[in-house]
Amino acid sequence: MNRVLIMGRPNVGKSSLFNKLVRRRKALVINQPGVTRDVLKQKTSWWGVDFEVWDSGGLWSEDSHWGDLIDQKVRNAVQQSDLILFIMDARSGFLAEDKKTFQLVKKSGKPFLALVNKVDNIDRADELLSDFYGLGVSLLPCAFEQDRGVVEIAEWILSHSKSTLQVSSSKETPNVCLLLAGKTNVGKSTLCNALLKEDRVLTSSIAGTTVDVVTNYFKYAGRHYTLLDTAGKTKHTQNKAQSLAELKSAQGFTEADIILLLVDYSTGPGRQEARLFDLCVEKHKAIIVVINKWDLNDKAENIAKTEYRKNIQKKFCFYPDVPIVFISALNSQGLSGLMKKVDEVYRKLRFRISTSELNRFFTQVIRKAPAPVYGTQDVKFYYLTQTHHTPPSFIAFANYPKGVRASYRRFLVRQIQNKWGLKGIPIRISVLPR
Repeated sequence: MNRVLIMGRPNVGKSSLFNKLVRRRKALVINQPGVTRDVLKQKTSWWGVDFEVWDSGGLWSEDSHWGDLIDQKVRNAVQQSDLILFIMDARSGFLAEDKKTFQLVKKSGKPFLALVNKVDNIDRADELLSDFYGLGVSLLPCAFEQDRGVVEIAEWILSHSKSTLQVSSSKETPNVCLLLAGKTNVGKSTLCNALLKEDRVLTSSIAGTTVDVVTNYFKYAGRHYTLLDTAGKTKHTQNKAQSLAELKSAQGFTEADIILLLVDYSTGPGRQEARLFDLCVEKHKAIIVVINKWDLNDKAENIAKTEYRKNIQKKFCFYPDVPIVFISALNSQGLSGLMKKVDEVYRKLRFRISTSELNRFFTQVIRKAPAPVYGTQDVKFYYLTQTHHTPPSFIAFANYPKGVRASYRRFLVRQIQNKWGLKGIPIRISVLPR
């Protein structure tokens, strides 16, 4: 699968084009330079042909802290890419930063397409492009917000990729989607890099380094994974970019199969972790609590882990069976145990019980406990069946569904978890009339 890199100086529309090519609002788009810092990656397909689009941070930023870090990330991406989309801004004209970017693109030797964005009036295209003709290459006038030029760009990608791109016979999707969640500076991006075994995501001691949902792919023990690194949860929203970043992080919960909720060993779980935990439960997502920076522990390991588990279970008392693992992302310690737990939880999420087996067990359970009462009438259950949803969900059919209160549903859930070893994952039971 070929890799198409979008590059240019800050605020020329790179993220807008990225969203258009992947047909999703994956990248944050704000009229503010320096929002994109990491190289965002997303697989897409046009006319049956698959390729991967990379959105990069703006080159030559004047930001004293992020500028050099972003430039190095983009330079590395240039070397790893197959095709390059070089974007300039018609409203700003041809700037010295554009010239330096063009020289970097040309020096790479990779096939590239020069794009001039924000050509809002196509009748004035020649006039708006006149500043850029000195480059001596073909220019494509575009207006990404109006979808102008997007189809032509996709055609160029495919026409320059015939020898290496293959038409996909079936849609390939990673087996498991993991989302890294936690407050700012807890080590999410460091863990992401450790799992990918390369310095893929920008890391810094400054809180709020990650502002986009960064998607990466990796393979572990023969299984494919999608890894979503999200912006950290803050006590107070810092700015518009941080506010949108947290919103997109929340949207990422929908895509994920398993949430890896990171907790800083040195501070322990607090209100922010509790709010994230509530969001996981609300979204009906499987959770693994990951205690990071475990290398700072100076107690006997078994004693410390026992104390920490009690603290976690006290904080999240409504979910006592939540899986807990201990790692040091910085030192890549405990990753094998983390991935073993991920595999265990994922197998539970995909667990299926036949209707006949389920109802034999259900009959035995109902005999053990008093039937719920609705008004003056006993609730009578007819049968129970599992849906096709993940995590496991069940539908019970009864004569008076309103009589089956939440406490009785929790009782049934516990019985199912104990019988089939499904502790640690969310299970939902709906009761409907027959």
